[in-house]
This record gives sequence, structure tokens and C-alpha cells, in this order.
Amino acid sequence: MAFKLSLVQRKEIKSYEDKIAELVKRLDAATGTSGWKIEADYNVLGEAMGPTSNDKNFSDRLGQVVYSYAENVTKKVEELCKDDMSKEAFNDAVTSKTVVIQKDPKQSTFVMTKIVDNKLVIGFQSYCNVGQAGEGIEKLL
Repeated sequence: MAFKLSLVQRKEIKSYEDKIAELVKRLDAATGTSGWKIEADYNVLGEAMGPTSNDKNFSDRLGQVVYSYAENVTKKVEELCKDDMSKEAFNDAVTSKTVVIQKDPKQSTFVMTKIVDNKLVIGFQSYCNVGQAGEGIEKLL
């Protein structure tokens, strides 16, 4: 049987919808484009952060986890896009206008920023070092 989010998890995720929508507006403004999305597969996150993981204490706070990484990425994009040349390079590289937040326990660092399939992907081993989300974007362009 596939993993299913609990009612508590679904309510907590819903409580962050407006905050994440505000981040999307900030991404639109920073990049001078529209149509940005912040994506996370909450079922995958919920299962990966379940009772046997190092992140079990956060399994009922998935909205907070996604929001905290997304907020830091948004700040980094805003800072980067203050320069027109950087803004153009960023928009050319992330043509999907999508930020993906995902748990990847096999990656080599706690938080990794990469561009995959024209998406800005923030992967994390364990819920920590949130401030590192989005670091090094300029080097990827």
C-alpha cells in the first residue's frame, strides 16, 4: 500500500499554502517573469521523514520544512536577480520556472542546490542547514 499523509500532516501543509504563495509572488517579482511554482511531493517527504528516519520529529511539520527551504531559496534568487545579467542567466537556466524541494539522503552534502531538467532543485539529506538552500546558484549558470 502506498504511503498516505495523515490528517495532521495534511492540515499542517495546508496552513503553509498562503505563505508559499507569497514566495511564488516574490519569485515572479525578482525574476521579472510570472508563473513560478514551488513543488514538493509531500507523500514522498512524509514517507522519507517517517518514524525510522533521522527526521521523524519533523514528519508532522512538512509544510514548515518545505517553506523554510523555499524561503531561503527565494531570498537567494532575489539577491541574484538584482543584477540584470544574472537575472537573464537565471531565467535562461530555469525555464520551467519551478523550484523543487526534495529529500535525498544519498547526496554528498546536507543541502544541495542544482539545476535539473530546467528546474531549480534543492535536495536535503536531513532537515538542517536550511540557510544553505540556494547557495551557489550563480555558479550553476
